[in-house]
Amino acid sequence: MSRPQTARRQRSATKTDIGGAGTLRPCLRRAAGARAWLALIAAIATIAIQFAAAEPAAASGGLDLQRTAASSLLVHDEVQKMATATCPSGKLVVGGGGAIWSQKPGETNNARLTALIPTRTTFVAEAETQFLTGGPDWRVDAYAVCANAKALGDKAGKYRIVPAGNSKEQERNKFKTAEARCPAGTVAYGTGAFVPSNGRIGLQMTRTSTPLDISRATGRADDAYRPDPRDPPWVVTSYAICAQPAGGLHFDAELGPGNGLVHQCSNRSQVVAGPGGGGGLNDGGQVWLKSLYPHADNDVLVQMTGLFSDRQVLASPTCADRS
Repeated sequence: MSRPQTARRQRSATKTDIGGAGTLRPCLRRAAGARAWLALIAAIATIAIQFAAAEPAAASGGLDLQRTAASSLLVHDEVQKMATATCPSGKLVVGGGGAIWSQKPGETNNARLTALIPTRTTFVAEAETQFLTGGPDWRVDAYAVCANAKALGDKAGKYRIVPAGNSKEQERNKFKTAEARCPAGTVAYGTGAFVPSNGRIGLQMTRTSTPLDISRATGRADDAYRPDPRDPPWVVTSYAICAQPAGGLHFDAELGPGNGLVHQCSNRSQVVAGPGGGGGLNDGGQVWLKSLYPHADNDVLVQMTGLFSDRQVLASPTCADRS
């Protein structure tokens, strides 16, 4: 993956290879089958990377945040790839992200993220090449941010993942938006998003709202996309990862020029709970998310496939107290 123009040097991390994504979409359409299949893949593939490696996991108001990561196989010309990061026992997903990497930096601009999907204990990232026409050796990485189930109010029914699709008024649009609202008494720690897999559509943004009551997602089809009128319109889905408030959780944001941005939590003693960012709530043109993930313990990296003609890149994580 080529660096964002403003990105700092990436910290090294060990990744574990797993199989490709050829059967992800059918499984996702069958939610029960998806959970079992993704859990099997994750059990083989996932490793844990703690936020504070030099000391015991920091307790963010009891959240005890921890980051995990997993990688797809680096296979030449595979047009769709996925990876699944899994939380350790006793912890639930509160945020996550994905990143596209290549052995030949600069040659994966035609690959885009199409799925950043949270489940209770996993976070799935999927990417595909434009028009499904292949490309250089590349892979997609998935990242999950995990927190203690007790601190999230899981036993009291406070923890849940809420999905929502775009409105019917947007059915024939090239650019679509969706928002999912958290139940009363909960806040959005992080988000996820999903668009169909056909080589013509990609994600452009996913983030929480400033008051943390909803999640937002946007998807964009390329200008040449002409769906078959006999097929149902494509849908962008937003996922809100909701739980009881804890750890001083708050929305953080920064806009920056270029095709990418690394944003550090404004309170340097805090860590990223839920990565967020990309474009805005209006059509940004034929530009898609290439990477959105927790770059280090207290910052988030956002990278797009190109430059917006009329706006800057948004990085907007949720951040929580380190202790």
